[in-house]
Amino acid sequence: MVYDKTVLNTNTGIRSNSGVDVHPMKILQIITELGGGGAEKIIAMLSEGLAAAGDTLTVVSLLKEPPDTTIPDRLRSAGIEVIFLNGKKLDPFLLLRLRRIIKRISPDVIHAHLMHPNLLSRLASVGLGIPLVNTIHTAEKRAGKKKYFLLDRLTWHLADCVTAVSASAATFHRQACGLKKTVNIRIIPNAVEPVVPAPEELCRSLRDQWCAGADKIIGCVGRLDAMKGFDVMLDRLEPLSRLIPDGEKWLLLVLGDGPDREKLERKAAGLRYENLKIVFAGFRNDAASLMNLFDVFLSPSFCEGYGLAAAEAMTLGLPVVCNRIDALPELCQAYNGDSFLFSMEEDVEGTEMAVQLLSASECERSGGMVLMDKGKMVQMYRRLYEALFRRRKN
Repeated sequence: MVYDKTVLNTNTGIRSNSGVDVHPMKILQIITELGGGGAEKIIAMLSEGLAAAGDTLTVVSLLKEPPDTTIPDRLRSAGIEVIFLNGKKLDPFLLLRLRRIIKRISPDVIHAHLMHPNLLSRLASVGLGIPLVNTIHTAEKRAGKKKYFLLDRLTWHLADCVTAVSASAATFHRQACGLKKTVNIRIIPNAVEPVVPAPEELCRSLRDQWCAGADKIIGCVGRLDAMKGFDVMLDRLEPLSRLIPDGEKWLLLVLGDGPDREKLERKAAGLRYENLKIVFAGFRNDAASLMNLFDVFLSPSFCEGYGLAAAEAMTLGLPVVCNRIDALPELCQAYNGDSFLFSMEEDVEGTEMAVQLLSASECERSGGMVLMDKGKMVQMYRRLYEALFRRRKN
């Protein structure tokens, strides 16, 4: 991909490609919630970058403040206003509250992320003359979403520009909405900040706690729900146990939390492998840095609009093994380290996954890579905001 050469000047504001000074803008970002997910991390990086360049940022969460306040605190520390509407996804008054916020702030540009905020932002900004950007972050495959795709198609014209974080996410969304192939969805990949490994002392302590005696550690990071594939992964571990070299003991370490955690822990407790231990360690703010404990990163996910956890593992140079789904093959193709793909749907016995994990465990780490840095992502979105603002103004 060829990136533009816009320069962000944190002292005097933002200078466009033409060399003409652009006045700082008021930008409103809207998202469902501000937990520790991939889209939330992108919101934080984007908002920080824009604020550092002189723009005024407000971030609105449709839901209440999460128990883990890492992302909200990160935004506030950058001088960014954070507003929680304390609603529910089907709250009939959420639309009115959001419209009041938009009118009060009167931003130059609105940028919404994910399905519910995209739909609400279109309706809440009708008639206000404010440029609107919507971003598709995932290939939404959960049941019961057909009505949302229908609403998306019916209100598509209300967004000035729709972007997606990967080509596969754009293709899936276009097909799910029943849009023509000619409908333009601009691809702006997520930024991936190089992961700083956790301190060695912490790694030693956690290794003793979780991984004592493990010769190899297969690591997963993600939300524990059905679309992430952890339940299917557990069903297919027996071939891996058979392939582990004699005398070795391996660990499958899962970092993350979610609605299926208790069910997954019960299922894992019922599996008996002398050479393979399974640990669900829960949510960690420092999960990315703790991937330094892994020998191999595994993503069994059935749904990845981008695959931020896999991309973060790549910045550490880890060998990665991924389900051949959505954006994960795109990431693996771009990676300059060792990557292995398998098909969760076709590999019903788990043998292909097991072979790929064994192969990856024999690889050494690469030097790591950054697929898209924060500055480039901020530049691409800022140019888009500027173009839409100028077009509306004229």
